[in-house]
Parts: sequence; C-alpha cells; structure tokens
Amino acid sequence: MEKTAEINELKIVFIYDRFSCRREEDDPKDSILYFHPNSISVEKRVAICGQLMGVTHFFNDTFSSPRILTLANGKFALRNFGSQYVLALGCSSITSDWLLEKVN
Repeated sequence: MEKTAEINELKIVFIYDRFSCRREEDDPKDSILYFHPNSISVEKRVAICGQLMGVTHFFNDTFSSPRILTLANGKFALRNFGSQYVLALGCSSITSDWLLEKVN
C-alpha cells in the first residue's frame, strides 16, 4: 500500500520559464508557470523545479539537452519549447523510458 501512495505522489507536471529568474534578486517561484498537483507546497515546487532545471542547465552547457532524468524515486521527461520554456512530466521510477520518450 505504501508503494502505491509513493507512485501516485510522483505524478507531476510543470512548465518552467528559464528567462524569468536570471538575477539573484529574482524570485524562483515566478519561473514556474504551471504546476500539478496543487497539493504540493510552493516551497517544495520551487525545490523540485529548481533542482531539475539546475541539472538540466548543467547538462545543456556540458553535454546535450537531457530528455529523461532518472532519479532515486522517480523519472522526469523533459521537452524544450525553444530556449525559454521547459515542459516536465514526472512519474514513477518503474515507468518505461519508452513511454516517457513519447513526450519528446
């Protein structure tokens, strides 16, 4: 039962604006244009999005743009819309990469 609850919690969708937060005084929560589910606190949203976008920024600058990020407790499919917007779909770590690649 506990595993099912964990899987349900990992259904996350967000749209992130890379250009909204460029200066130190900019508020990171302004970069999150859409986030689902609404039950996740603003602080946790900022933490999730900030960490994922930080890793994505590193990969963009160092290697290439990642399409799927696999973490210890979930996977995120990422799709870029130009250089400004990112759509992220988060799900359980047991979800097939094949399915997540369909987002791209």
